[in-house]
Parts: sequence; C-alpha cells; structure tokens
Amino acid sequence: MFVNPFGGKRRGLKIYENYARPLFDLAGVDLSVVVTKKKNEIRDALEEDDKLDGVDAVVCVGGDGTAGEVFTGLILRECRLNGVNPHNPSVAIPKPKVKVGVVPGGSTDTTSYCLHGTTDVITALLHIVMGASLGLDLISVHHEDRLLQMSSNVISYGFLGDISYYSEKLRWMGPTRYEYVGTRKMLGGNGYEGTVSILGNEIDENQSKCYQHCSRCASGNHDDNKDKWIDISSNFFLLAGANMSCAGSRNPHGLAPYCHLGDGYLNVLIVHQTSLYQRLRTFQRFSQSSYTMADLSHVETYRGKELRFKAGKVRGRWNCDGEPLLDTDIRARVHRQLIDVYSRGVAND
Repeated sequence: MFVNPFGGKRRGLKIYENYARPLFDLAGVDLSVVVTKKKNEIRDALEEDDKLDGVDAVVCVGGDGTAGEVFTGLILRECRLNGVNPHNPSVAIPKPKVKVGVVPGGSTDTTSYCLHGTTDVITALLHIVMGASLGLDLISVHHEDRLLQMSSNVISYGFLGDISYYSEKLRWMGPTRYEYVGTRKMLGGNGYEGTVSILGNEIDENQSKCYQHCSRCASGNHDDNKDKWIDISSNFFLLAGANMSCAGSRNPHGLAPYCHLGDGYLNVLIVHQTSLYQRLRTFQRFSQSSYTMADLSHVETYRGKELRFKAGKVRGRWNCDGEPLLDTDIRARVHRQLIDVYSRGVAND
C-alpha cells in the first residue's frame, strides 16, 4: 500500500491508521506500507520492482495523481518485463497481472468516485477486501516518441489545463485552490488555437451510462466500422478527453456522463471559445439534475479510440489526471481494460 500524506487535506496517514489498517487486519490481509515523500516516487518504485510476483494487489491512498502514478508504474514495469518499448505510440501494451485498489485521499478524488460511486473511504476499502473487480481502460499519452503518462481519468487542455498548472504553486490552499484559479481563468477567458484529430464518431445523448454489470463494457461489439478520423481546427476554450465520467459529489454528471469504464473509447468534449455568459452556462450544466449539451452551438462531443492534438501559436497546457503536462502536442490512445481495479461498478439507484 502506498500512502500519499500530502494529498488533499493531508488525511492520507489518518485514513490508513484509522480505517485501512484495522480493516485489513480484521480481514487477514498481509500488508506492506510505503509512505511517499515526493512526486513520481510510486511510479519509479513500481517500474523497477521485481518482487511483485507474489503480490495480489497494489493499493494507494491519495488523489487522482497518486492513482495515476500507480497505473503508469505498473504499465512501465510490465513493458520492461516483456521487452516492450512503451515510448512507441503504436505499440500493444501488455496488461499487468496485479490488481489496483484506489482509496480516496486527495482533493477531488474523481477516480475513486467513478469507480465506487462515492468518495467514502470504507466503501473503497470494502471493495478491495471483498475482491470485487472490473477491467478499466487506460490512455497512453505520448509526446512524439516519449510516453508522458498513462491516464485513467481525464486529459484536458485550455481552461482545465491552466487550472492544474497554476494551482501547483497554491497547494497550501488545499482543494479551494482550484476554485480560486478557476474563477480567475473563467473571467479571463483565454482561447487556445490548435487542431484536434479524433478517431471515432459523434456521441448520441440517448446512449447508455456506465453502471454496475454494464453490458457495453462486457460486449466486444462497438460498431468500430463507424469510426473515422475527424479533424477540428479552432480557438478552444476547453478540450477534454475523458476515460470515465469524471463525476463527483458536486457535479453528479461529470464532464462525460456517457463515458464507460471499459468499452475502449474515451469521450471528447470540445468547448469553443465564446462569451463569458456562454462559458458559465456550459459549466452550469454539469451540476444540473438533467444533463444536455445538444442546444449549445459552441460545444461538441465525440467518442474516440485515439486523439491527436497540435497546438497553434498561443499554447496552453495539458492536465493529466490532475497533474500538469508541459508538452502541448500529444497523441492519446485508449487501451481497452488494460488494468483490473477493485470496484463493483456504480449502482444504478
């Protein structure tokens, strides 16, 4: 178990001591604990670890960035053991044998919310103890011939990328830093020129959402013959490629309410540069009881297996699972159910 003591409200150690250790002791789980001290420590440790053969699971207590380090480290390790070059954007990445448990302990905990339907620590721990698991898609994010990260959550450019970048220096503020930076960037309303290419098709808002025992994730037939390359050059306010709905307690629909955890597709949200009124109107939709973007002419939604982006003269930054990436020209490709995670899926209440 990796515990990030710095994430969110710095609750990582208390979550381990008050909840994880007693519950795992009660269940008879043999646990080895590492308290992290620096960024990418988990990623580097897992990549070079040759002693995971007898390990059933890797569990992390932290936010979306912490979970991302676990996924990336395990993928790099599996590539090393199988002689696969992970920096080749077209390579078939091997699937790790070890499962991953994600326990919420960060600022937003979107990954945990989408896996468990809540950010309740006990629920996440019970899913691990009971052994309930499902296959989760991962996105490989490359800049030229270099793997930047494996994303399990969302990659976003423009507005959300700026929030991630400028919030890094304000970690002392805790989760409120996102609202502070977001308000400033919303009012500023910068646009970013570029071209996005998507291998996929448009999203029908009548399609299903991803719930427990999801038939779409279980099926192998997803009308691949409808996929085609779609090129869009524009002045973007926001561009996002979601691997899960990115829902949370404050935005029950998320950025991509029709995104599935294991169907091999990311959902792409494009918000073109527009007026402040329209920008506010767009983000208000995420918190409403009924969700639709169909009547907003400055918004487009797609489902794709791959996304490529080339920035124009005015460059922004990418946000990958809550962590800023400085390379703007990227290639993101979905790898279907590349990792097994402890989860029962979200209940359809």
